Amino acid sequence: MMSKVNAYIDGAFFQDGVRGQGMSMRMNLKALVEELAGDGEVGEIHYFMNLSSEVQYPNRRKNDEKLMARYEDQGLTVHIGRTEQKAQVFVDRGVDTRLSAKMMADAYADKFDTALVISRRPDLEPAITAVREAGKTVNVSFFRFVVDPTNELEECCDNYAVLTNEQVIRHKIEGPQPNF
Repeated sequence: MMSKVNAYIDGAFFQDGVRGQGMSMRMNLKALVEELAGDGEVGEIHYFMNLSSEVQYPNRRKNDEKLMARYEDQGLTVHIGRTEQKAQVFVDRGVDTRLSAKMMADAYADKFDTALVISRRPDLEPAITAVREAGKTVNVSFFRFVVDPTNELEECCDNYAVLTNEQVIRHKIEGPQPNF
């Protein structure tokens, strides 16, 4: 019997990873998740993000809304957290809580056999542990950075796979072609 896989994507960390390496967020994210799921049957795909401030960053906000619409058109469920301003810095709030709560609720509702988490946010460790204790498998995938190669989630999940630039580029719809 094929394993049912639900994906939980930490949009803030994922965007930083993709854009920080010169790649475009204009991709077929559903196809990337299907590749990462391997032989598993992909069920629900949840993308957790925050919208940029409309007042301070109107262009970035429009791009966030386009990204959200693109992923919704691909069949992803987009969950919006909140952005909090600390001095001159905008900090995402609620992504980890929303992702954790959704993944745990889905685990206890028996909506998946395997959770695919795309993140390196250490605050997800308690939720990953709880989902595993509920009898589910948790696979984590994320980029391995040269400057900071560690991902604390690697220690608490069942399987860890490095998300490669080549995998992301394979599913690019448009945008710059990075030179590696």
